[in-house]
Amino acid sequence: PSQQRQQIAEIEKQTKEQSQLTATTTKSVNKHGDEIISATTSNYETQTFSSRTEWRVRAISSTNLHLRTQHIYVNSDDVKDTGYTYILPKNILKKFITISDLRTQIAGYIYGISPPDNPHVKEIRCIILPPQWGTHQVVHLPNQLPQHEFLKDLEPLGWMHTQPNELPQLSPQDVTMHSKIIHQNQWDGERSVIVTCSFTPGSVSLTAYRLTPSGYEWGRNNTDKGNNPKGYLPSHYEKVQMLLSDRFL
Repeated sequence: PSQQRQQIAEIEKQTKEQSQLTATTTKSVNKHGDEIISATTSNYETQTFSSRTEWRVRAISSTNLHLRTQHIYVNSDDVKDTGYTYILPKNILKKFITISDLRTQIAGYIYGISPPDNPHVKEIRCIILPPQWGTHQVVHLPNQLPQHEFLKDLEPLGWMHTQPNELPQLSPQDVTMHSKIIHQNQWDGERSVIVTCSFTPGSVSLTAYRLTPSGYEWGRNNTDKGNNPKGYLPSHYEKVQMLLSDRFL
């Protein structure tokens, strides 16, 4: 951490130096051949754009993501007891967290199977990362699902994504996207879930959601991509049970 702070301080120092006023002398020639010499002390045309999502700081911060995997919490408040239970192995989850970014959302499709003796349990076996682009609020996935021989014996169980902070509810953007994925690919809405992987301070928080029939219909017909679309209700989704496992039983 001390080395990380030192690197961040160096980056901030460079930014501060660039923002200080310095006298600049410019020599130019007009169309008559006369030389014009002008001196400026303002930052005009010398200002550098600084973003809150500075990639250098994020690149340094992302090297410590593996430390968060030691503190993973599963949100089990108001979980519906009926329905499927999803088991996520820690090794897959840790890999997903380690390759993520603190600011930009990363998403992947989840595939798994049910054990022969318990059809109501879904064991997640892999996370597929398709080509994607995202912001801190939403992630965009291709319309076409991945095709591979490894997926032949596995069933699609939904998708999961990271988010920079924990939200009190499932975002309307997630409901809209999940509804369209189910509709386009004929997925089973009862088995398909959305798993949010939130970066809380020093830890990671997981929550699994399933859409209700009213949520599916609303999301399929929704065209408003804002944060407060018309008609969005908490009854459009319900939390489902998720467990973390070191291995498959």
